[in-house]
Amino acid sequence: GVYEIDVAGHRVFTNARWRAIYGVDGLGASGSDEWVELLHMDDRAAVLKARERSFQHRVPFDMEFRIRRPDGAIRTVHSLGQPLWNDDGSPAGFVGAVDDVTEQRDAEARLRSSELLLERTGRLAGVGGWEVDLRSGDVLWSAQTRAIHEVDPDYRPTLEAGVAFYAPEARPVIQAAVDAAIATGTPWDLELPFISATGRSLWVRSLGEAEFEHGV
Repeated sequence: GVYEIDVAGHRVFTNARWRAIYGVDGLGASGSDEWVELLHMDDRAAVLKARERSFQHRVPFDMEFRIRRPDGAIRTVHSLGQPLWNDDGSPAGFVGAVDDVTEQRDAEARLRSSELLLERTGRLAGVGGWEVDLRSGDVLWSAQTRAIHEVDPDYRPTLEAGVAFYAPEARPVIQAAVDAAIATGTPWDLELPFISATGRSLWVRSLGEAEFEHGV
């Protein structure tokens, strides 16, 4: 959504997308400062202060904040703006763009909550969680998984390195299970000999299953 306001904070221009984000589609293009009233009460002072700071220091405005739409819905938006100046150097107004990032932030919050639950339950049960992104090759280990492998807390694994922790005779077994899961979605549940980073010989139970997106 694109917007322009004058130095007093009155709306000079907003496009249809801006009005849709703020839930004010029926309003005209200019003349009011209702956008201030739509700022969430807990964020309003910070937004207005950041706008003033942008004028004072001649720097862009870049901020995430919440709005409360006329229908009562609370949305999180990311706004980028640039102060405008008159020929005499006095502030003329503000022009910028805004994007609704509510779904992204909600998804990130759910992920953080899920990861926290995984870490807590893993510590209590002594079970480590892991995830492999087959598109990027990124591998995620929980803290308990690192503890089982006896590696440093900041250790960054790869899929190949993870397989290499298994005893030599077990590596073809776990690799075949991984390959079958990727190819056909077949889950695995195996007990296999394992060698930690410190050289300890262990037996571990390994479980895994594939997640598919649009059949891939």
